[in-house]
Amino acid sequence: VSHVSLARINADGSVDPTFAAPDAAFTGAVFGMMRQADGKLVVSGLRLASDATYGPPLVRLNTDGSNDATFLPDSSIGPATYIDSIFPLPGDRMLLAASDSTSQKHYLRFGMDGASEPEFPAPTDDFSSTGTYAVAEQSDRRLVVAGGFTRFRGATVGRIMRFLPDGSRDSGFVASADATVYALALQPDGKLVLGGEFSSVNNTAVPRMARLNADGSLDSTFRPGFGPDR
Repeated sequence: VSHVSLARINADGSVDPTFAAPDAAFTGAVFGMMRQADGKLVVSGLRLASDATYGPPLVRLNTDGSNDATFLPDSSIGPATYIDSIFPLPGDRMLLAASDSTSQKHYLRFGMDGASEPEFPAPTDDFSSTGTYAVAEQSDRRLVVAGGFTRFRGATVGRIMRFLPDGSRDSGFVASADATVYALALQPDGKLVLGGEFSSVNNTAVPRMARLNADGSLDSTFRPGFGPDR
């Protein structure tokens, strides 16, 4: 069955014929996807028009795969924006990890209608190095991000950091890992469990798994042993 970049699979592995994503939605790779509570899908990827120009790289599809014309991403997302990942946030909101034509990486935060949240600015040169792999939003709307990045706005960072609700870096959260962090789990008490390739966090040996207190300090009561081998 011919499908261009996007298809839905039934539980038995067969292609779901009721999901008819328009062929024009994505003519290149799909990079990110988020399912909303109502079943609609927000999808990012490469959209090449018939005149060889790129279309907006973010769309929302209805439950049957048709395009949702009510979803209108604002001008902070241009045709040259590459949206590497979509991270769901509470309330059908989303954080986009994006890059532009110069490969500079940054974040964009959007509501369910496609409008950017005005209190969270959209800088164009935040990150260098590798990507963002995990995101957790705390109850006070502070945003913890983790990945392989080692610099942020010219300063050295240790692969995990926290933003204030206005998008500025939270200087009160001081944490670092010596290798990539791939997973975050936010506990009800505000502590954060990390998983990744690291062998130490905050200069303390904690292979592959660790837990942070709310201020980013290492929780020494969390002792998973040596954790996974890799």
